[in-house]
This record gives sequence, structure tokens and C-alpha cells, in this order.
Amino acid sequence: MSSTWTPSSWRSKHTAQDVKYPDEEHLAKVLSKIETLPPLVTPSEIERLRNQLSFVQRGEAFLLHAGDCAESFDACTHDNISAKIGLILSFSLILIWGARLPVVRVGRIAGQYAKPRSSSTEKIGNREVLSFRGDNVNGLDPDDRTPNPERLLKSLPSAYFHSTATLNHLRSLLTSGFASLHHPRDWSLSHVRSPSLRNEFGIITEGLADALDFTRTIGFDSGRESVSYEQGGGRGVLGEVDFYTSHEGLMLPYEEALTRAFSIPPASNSSSPSSSPTRPPIAHYNTSAHFSMDWRSYETVGRRTCGVFQGHSESDRD
Repeated sequence: MSSTWTPSSWRSKHTAQDVKYPDEEHLAKVLSKIETLPPLVTPSEIERLRNQLSFVQRGEAFLLHAGDCAESFDACTHDNISAKIGLILSFSLILIWGARLPVVRVGRIAGQYAKPRSSSTEKIGNREVLSFRGDNVNGLDPDDRTPNPERLLKSLPSAYFHSTATLNHLRSLLTSGFASLHHPRDWSLSHVRSPSLRNEFGIITEGLADALDFTRTIGFDSGRESVSYEQGGGRGVLGEVDFYTSHEGLMLPYEEALTRAFSIPPASNSSSPSSSPTRPPIAHYNTSAHFSMDWRSYETVGRRTCGVFQGHSESDRD
């Protein structure tokens, strides 16, 4: 592995799950445009998650990572997004109650559009066609399997557009009171298929809601005030909650286009277990999500992209 990492150093490695575009020039133009677009998340948000994960590593918090194996553009609707977020919030509240620990919530959302495949082709009837690689690559229809760079950006069904729309709605939900722990009854459990399990969750949620109503009535509302917001402290655990996005970084050209150099947020340079006096003032951040990961792993390498010297390992190395 080379000693110097750059956003493009993955290109010198073998890359499993690489998508072959028939028009490389078209792809390059789309990626050049993406490089000029605003980031989807901010360095401050990424650093905040980094610090909260340090709490998890020390056993002072619990990491809840949940979401779809692969998102679809068609599922980018108010009902789908709010139901998914509500379910994850409900689970996190139950974990807080049972584990007596803060929960760091990371959703596989707003970018989980790519699909790893064991084979580049598949048989549909008597036809052999290219495998469906996710909405950001090609279409589910067998006649729409040619990888199309427009799905990353320009056409209405594009990865950047749907990631932006999902993030925008997610942020509006989190700041409008939807995520307030005072209102757990508003979070739908319709995604829980087992009636008995859904009923059990409902009983727990109802009990917690009653307890939270009591604390609100007597005027008690506390947060982790001893830790600053930038260092991972709370706004107030009964008010707004943090929710971070993640996806598998399968589409490395797209990830590279959204990896930018920024000044490290000042608050992350001190009082953090992961910081050091020699940390440079400028760092690269993958702004496609708060947490970009290799296939079916957190910061490890998955079965279909395995290998220390492979492109996904190099991309995640910084």
C-alpha cells in the first residue's frame, strides 16, 4: 500500500465491484460537475460523529446502525423516510432504556443506492443481461441495464438529487419536533412484521412515553451539559436528537468527487481522545455521508471487496 493517500489513490489498486461504463468521457464530465456541487454533509457533522463514536469505543455509548440493504429512488417519499426514521428512533429509545447508555444513531440512508453483486451478469428467462447494480448505476428493467452516468447526477432519478432530497427531509424532521423524545407515540412501528414483537415494542414505548410526560410535567429536562455540543454533547436528551447518515462506498468515482479538503473544525482539535497535537489543519472529508463504509462492514472490509491492496481499502484508508 502506498505511503501517501489522496482521494484518487484508490485508482492505482484493483477494485472489486467496479462498474464498467461504456462512455468513460461522459462519466468524467458528470464527475467533474459533482466535484463543483455543495457537499451533502459538513466536516463539523462528521467530526461530531467521530467524537461520539469515541464514546462508543470506550463503552460510554451504544452504536445503533440500521437501514436498507439498498435504497431505491422510488422510496424517496415523506411516508417512507418518516416511517424509517421513526422506527430507528423507537429502537434507540428502547436501547437507551435497557442499556442505560446514550445511543449514537447511524442510518443506512440518503445514499445507500448501490448493490454489490457476485456476478456482473444474470439470466432472466433465456436472456443474459448485466446485473442490476442499484438505482445509481442502472435500471431494474432488463432493458435498462447499461450503466448510465446520468443516474449519478443530472437526470431526475439521480443519486445526488435523491441523497439531497432525503437529507433535506431528514433534517427537517429532526428539527421540527418529530424526533423529540417527548413524542415517541408519533413514531410508527408498522415496519415491525411480527405482531407480538410490535405489541411488545408498543408497550415499552407507551411506558416510556408516560415516564417522559411525567418528567416534562415537573420541568425536568437535562442533557450532557458537561460536554460541548461540538465534542459530542447533547442539545438536551429529551429535545432534538442526532441522526447520522451512512452508505457503502461502492461507487468510488462518486465518493472521490465528493471528497473535499477542508479546515478541520476548531472544536475537534482539542479535548478529543482521537485528536493529537500534530494533526494537520487541513483534512479530507468524504462529504457524501457522515459515515462511508466498505461493503457490509463498518470500518472493515467486506467479502466482495476484500484485500488489503484493493481500491476500497485504499479509499477508506485516510
